[in-house]
Amino acid sequence: MMKNPSFQCLFLIVLILSGCGAQSNLIGLTVPERHKNNFFHSLDMAQSLYDQGRLIEARKYAQNAYSIDPDSEEAAILFGFIHLSLAGGDPFSLAKGLISAESERKKAAKLPGATAGDASTGDTLGAIKDAVGFTTEEIESLGSKDTTDVLYPVLVPKCAEEVRVNVQRLIYVNEAIRAVCPFVDIDTRNDLDSRHLCASTEQRRNAQNKAHFLWAFTHLTEAVAFNAVLTYRNTGSLDKRSNLEKRVEKVQLIDTSATGNLDALLSSMASLEKTVSAIFPANGTCSASFPTSQLEATLNDMLTVDKAFGKIVGIPKGIANSILKAVAKIKGVGDTDISSKLSAIKGDFTKKVSSGLSAKIDQLAADPAIPLDPAKKTQICAILDSISSGANASEACK
Repeated sequence: MMKNPSFQCLFLIVLILSGCGAQSNLIGLTVPERHKNNFFHSLDMAQSLYDQGRLIEARKYAQNAYSIDPDSEEAAILFGFIHLSLAGGDPFSLAKGLISAESERKKAAKLPGATAGDASTGDTLGAIKDAVGFTTEEIESLGSKDTTDVLYPVLVPKCAEEVRVNVQRLIYVNEAIRAVCPFVDIDTRNDLDSRHLCASTEQRRNAQNKAHFLWAFTHLTEAVAFNAVLTYRNTGSLDKRSNLEKRVEKVQLIDTSATGNLDALLSSMASLEKTVSAIFPANGTCSASFPTSQLEATLNDMLTVDKAFGKIVGIPKGIANSILKAVAKIKGVGDTDISSKLSAIKGDFTKKVSSGLSAKIDQLAADPAIPLDPAKKTQICAILDSISSGANASEACK
């Protein structure tokens, strides 16, 4: 009988997450005797309700157990998983989404002209968006709508710290990260993420796999939310392209054979460059009060997922590969230089956008009837370089 790889992967996830009963770990050792019954009762009730999908009720009991003993590994992890599920990051749904994303990545790698094993950050996160189930209203609350093109509006992302404390799903994610942080390996944390600056537990850790699994999937859930902003498209559209890509298509359709239309192309490209810079700011802080852009937060989230996956013993390749492939290109850029990595992830996100512009420039340069003015060519190529973060030069611009 043929084995089902998806079933095998999900079965391994069950093994990773199993053993959550209140007596399955060395927990509660720091709890005063008078509180022990309440602690174990709350933990058992939280686990039972969580298993039944009664998350709001489970949260109440988990909060009580966690508040009695925040040094309890099991209480913290259960508290975290409940908040992850409240955020929409159900582990099994995300695992199935990642398996699907890996399958799509392999199919795409076989297409003519594709690079073997190639994976886009935006495509990978977009493939698991439905597994989290963010509504259009929730996604739009994470940014400000730019209606420069009324047919294809885009979202200019708000700062990460601002939305983390104002959007309920991200509040749940923050709670999970805060709870599990002391129980994950230090080398899975990122000094640039203030939520990672916690003191490690002094207690013996017995559930590293579960802790790192939770650590990975909380950051993955946040990255999916931010990706939906960065790659925003019209509600109900069957076209999977982002509205930004559709704006580029309109630029490509500008007829430059008529007098003056090259200036129209330049103007449209300059406007597009301004929009791209607002959505994908690769330099500076987001604001004085909230320093982290959603682009940088997505980068930090993806690097954290990559590190956490590396700590999970027996994690199936079908779940990990699409993420690892997407991060590999960015991870290899500079050792600690955040600006280089930001430029790399910007180039990755804007790859399809810049490819469309590159094709337009090459089309212009290849038309012998209308020589491309050198000064305007320089302007056009500079805009392409800015949008692609230097990652996609047209043949004409080389």
